[in-house]
Amino acid sequence: MALSDKTIRALCPADKIYRKADTGGLEIEVKPQGRKTWRLRYRVRVGAAWVARMGTLGTYPDVSLAEARDRAAAMRALIKQGFDPVHHARMERAGLATDRANSFEAVCRRALAEKSRTYKPDTLQQMTRGLEAHFFPKLGTLPVRALSAAELREVTAACNAAAPSHCRKLLRFVVSALRTAKVDGLVDTNVGEDLRGLFPRPESTPRAAHTGLEAVSGLMRAVYSLADPRKRNGLTLLAILMPRPSELCAMRWDQIDFTGATWTVDAIDMKMKRQHVQPLPTQALAILRELKMLSGGSDWVFPLGSDGDKHIARQNLNSWLRELGDASKGHTAHGFRSMGSTLLHEAMFNSDAVELSLAHALPGAVRRIYARGGMLDYRRAMLARWAGFLDAVGRGGTVDDAFAMLGEGQRLAA
Repeated sequence: MALSDKTIRALCPADKIYRKADTGGLEIEVKPQGRKTWRLRYRVRVGAAWVARMGTLGTYPDVSLAEARDRAAAMRALIKQGFDPVHHARMERAGLATDRANSFEAVCRRALAEKSRTYKPDTLQQMTRGLEAHFFPKLGTLPVRALSAAELREVTAACNAAAPSHCRKLLRFVVSALRTAKVDGLVDTNVGEDLRGLFPRPESTPRAAHTGLEAVSGLMRAVYSLADPRKRNGLTLLAILMPRPSELCAMRWDQIDFTGATWTVDAIDMKMKRQHVQPLPTQALAILRELKMLSGGSDWVFPLGSDGDKHIARQNLNSWLRELGDASKGHTAHGFRSMGSTLLHEAMFNSDAVELSLAHALPGAVRRIYARGGMLDYRRAMLARWAGFLDAVGRGGTVDDAFAMLGEGQRLAA
């Protein structure tokens, strides 16, 4: 039922805020203090979804019922044109009503385009989806000059509750994008800087991994029993070379030097943005030669589909692991790194060599200086022992005997 001035004047305050509806989404809101405010409920399209919003049209009786209805009609006309009325009002105040080029979303999209030069495709896609899911629906059409720290904090807090592992990365990107906007003269201050430290890093949970000798032996026997050569060889390379799963998925033939027996990954493709050279033991070279015959001329060592234009993803590796049944329970594709690190350290191999094989940065400037050569010769011998151990247990050899041979690594000269 439509409101009348008599009805509105008779509305008394209550213990909580309440609202009375007029027509077309227009409502009068009555607060416990007695203040009466005009509100308009509406929905706007954000991407493929419709998002509910509420705008303010002034207070009663300063804004009469008739005037409130006129303002509501004007806002509904803006909605039909594709504008968010609340954001449009801010755009007018910021002088950007006719130019959406500097909205929050536009600024972030430009920053994403710049990052595409340094981000790996998977990282760029993950960042884009995170912004589209958590930041753009609420802030996308807002002019970046009108963005407040409070608004950014509210959206970031919601993102942190929904995706704590990604929130800090997304906020770091937003702060960087706003820093560029400040340099370009689009904003006077970077409101994102005020949020630094408000969202601490969530406690990390170690990825599931087999590190006990019996569990590792059972896992490798199951891997060796796989009938599909691509799956068997892919998981075996994960175990021998201990790369991050994404690095193995994106392995290319032009990175493999069969003569020098090395796998070289450029800095741009590495998580730590440093070139990584991994020695290839005899077993790894044999696997790669077999995979070369199966790759169908693709640039990728592990092409996806018949055309070979794309490579497999981490999900494929974990799917292959699940095919092993009980032998792989409690183990993930990333767990091969923990497995190798644990057993190689237990076998008394040089810790720096193990960390360098995992493409980790060594702590301390002095240690990094002495390891500038990457300890390549030592790591080559270490990985040869490691590959021999995995091959022995994979073929059903005695665990203790195989580990005893691996343990001779403590006698390698660093």
